[in-house]
Amino acid sequence: MVDRPHPEWDSAPPNPVPTQTRAAPRPHPERDSAPWWERVNQHRLELQRCDRCGAWRWPPRAMCGRCACFGYTWVPLSGRATVESWVVNHHVFLPGFTSPYTVVLGRLDEQEDLCLPALWQGEEAPTVAQPIQVVFEDHTDGEGSFTILAWRSA
Repeated sequence: MVDRPHPEWDSAPPNPVPTQTRAAPRPHPERDSAPWWERVNQHRLELQRCDRCGAWRWPPRAMCGRCACFGYTWVPLSGRATVESWVVNHHVFLPGFTSPYTVVLGRLDEQEDLCLPALWQGEEAPTVAQPIQVVFEDHTDGEGSFTILAWRSA
């Protein structure tokens, strides 16, 4: 049971703007995340997997948080998950988003403790434990095209 002291906060549609016209901020990759964003731009959902212990690494980083190994391989993911949590943001935290917008934390099928945040695509609000599937949203701004992830009902 989730305690929501202000249920009216969740009353707005998850995405009042159609996905095709939804504004999104351009990612600004750094050394460790650049390969992730390159893959997302190619519509490939892949994460680092430790060469020693097999743990998935999120966010991408140089060293495994479980065994301190520097070796890894980029491995494709199924894109399937379940809703762990979600929030409707009425305050714009990053320039480029239009309020309100919904962010869903999806628990990936590949590993119990691996959750990935992304925007929500859907007319209905997400629900905890709902099966979801990742989708790629292509956007264009003054610098060119880029892609971000979103979740939709599976």
